[in-house]
Amino acid sequence: MNECYVGIDVGSSSVKVSVVEWSPSLRRLSTLNSCQKPYQDTRQSCNPMQHVMAERGSALCSTSLLNEQKAEVIINSINKCFHEAMHIRKERPASPLLVKKVAVCGQMHGVIMWSRGTKVVRCAKNTLEVTGPVSHLITWQDQRCSQEFLQSLPPSKQPLRAGFGCASLFWFAKHAPTYLEQFTHAGTIADFVVAMLCDLPAVVISDHNAYSWGYYDMDKVCWQTDVLDNTEFPIRLLPTIVSAGTVVGQTTLSWSALPPDVDVYVAAGDAQCSVKATQFLPHQAVLNLGTSCQLSFLSSSKVDEGKHLQRWPFKADNFISVLASMNGGNVLSTFVKMLHGWMSELDVDVSEASIWSKLSGMTCPVETRSGVLVRPILNSERGSEGSHQGASVSNIFADNISLAQVYQQVCTGLVKNVGDMLPQGALSRNGITEIKCCGSIFNRHPFFITAVKEVFPDMSRVSVCDDADAAYGAVLMVL
Repeated sequence: MNECYVGIDVGSSSVKVSVVEWSPSLRRLSTLNSCQKPYQDTRQSCNPMQHVMAERGSALCSTSLLNEQKAEVIINSINKCFHEAMHIRKERPASPLLVKKVAVCGQMHGVIMWSRGTKVVRCAKNTLEVTGPVSHLITWQDQRCSQEFLQSLPPSKQPLRAGFGCASLFWFAKHAPTYLEQFTHAGTIADFVVAMLCDLPAVVISDHNAYSWGYYDMDKVCWQTDVLDNTEFPIRLLPTIVSAGTVVGQTTLSWSALPPDVDVYVAAGDAQCSVKATQFLPHQAVLNLGTSCQLSFLSSSKVDEGKHLQRWPFKADNFISVLASMNGGNVLSTFVKMLHGWMSELDVDVSEASIWSKLSGMTCPVETRSGVLVRPILNSERGSEGSHQGASVSNIFADNISLAQVYQQVCTGLVKNVGDMLPQGALSRNGITEIKCCGSIFNRHPFFITAVKEVFPDMSRVSVCDDADAAYGAVLMVL
C-alpha cells in the first residue's frame, strides 16, 4: 500500500482537491484522482455592510467596492471535492488509501474572523453548516480601504494595499470596533479550513500568508507589533507565524471525508504553490494565470525591484520575485458576462458556458491593417491606484472588429500589462531565458501563448505546464 497525500487549493472562484500517490519503486509522485468545483455564488445572502450600518448608522463606502464571500459555501464546495477525489478510479477499487499528509493552500491577502468554539457540523441532505460567530471572507479583491485611509496607517515593511488582511482589520477597528469584539481568531480562508479540519484551539499562519497581510517583518519572521502597539489595531487577532511546511495539527472525525489523525500542514500561499507545482529551474520564470495573474522566478536580489516586483517567502531560505497583477481571468469573466448581457438584451438565449466554448475555439483572420487595440485593465494595479484610467479600446476600423479579433487583443492586453509592469531588464538580470505558463486557461485559449511569445520575444522557449496546479504544488511544498 503506497502512501498518499491530499492537496487542497481554496481558490478565489473554485476549490480543487488532489490525491497524490508516492511510488517507492518508481521514485515519483503521480496524481491518482482530483476534483475541482466552482463555487456557487459565495456572496449569496451576503449583506456585507449590515454590521457597519448597525454600528454607525450608515454605510461608509459603496457596496460596489466590497468583495466578500461566505465561508459556508466554500466549506461545502471543499466537502463535495473531498468525497469525489477520495473515490479512487474503478481500476483500483480494492486499494485503500493510506493518507499520510494533508497540505492546504489558498487565496492570499484576504481575512476571515471567527470565535473560539466555531465548528463545522453536518446537517440534513449531507450539507455542512458553520456554527459559531464567523465573518464573511474579506477577499484580496476588496477595495473598501481607500488610498487616503491606507496613507493614514502606520508604515508597513511591505507595501500595504486594499484587500490585505491587516488593512481590512484596521478598517474594521476604525469603523466597526464593536463588531470585532465577538471574534477571537483571524486568518486567511485557507487558515480557517486548516483550523476546522483539525479543530485547532489557536490559529497558525505561514510566512507566505503573513507576508501577504502586511506588517510582517520578513527578516525576523514576526509581526511588526512595535509599529501596531498604541494603535486601534486588534493585535489579539493576529495568528502565530510558522514556516511553510510545518505540521500544525491532525485531522478529526468531525466533517470531512479524510481519515482521522493525519498530519495537516500550515496553509501555504496559492501563488507559491502554483510556482512549486511547475518544478521550475533557476533559468525559468512561471506565468500563472488564474483569477489574477503572477509572473514569478527565483529571486537573486535581497530587495524588491520596483513597486510591482516584490520578493516573497518561498520554501526554506529561498525567495521568489513576484509580479502580481490584479487583472487576469477575472477580466475574461467580465468580458463573457458583458457578451452574455448583450445577448440577453437582444433576446438571444445563449449560456455563458457556450460563450466560453466559442471563444476558446476562435482563430483570427489575416488582417490587412493594424489590429484593434484593447487595454483590458479593469482593476487598478497595486501601487498604481491613483493613476488608474480603466480599460479602453482604440484603433477601431470597419475590418478589425470581429469578436475573434477583439478577444485576441483582450488576451494580448492582459499579457502586455504584465510586461509593462515588469522593470526593464529584470528577467535578463536574473538569468531568465524561459517562461513556463501555468493555468488551465493556456490550454483552453491558445491566444495567450501567442501573446506571451509576442510580449517576451527574448525568451528562448515558452511552454505550458499541463498538470501544474496549486493543489499539487501544496503537496510538493511539504515534502
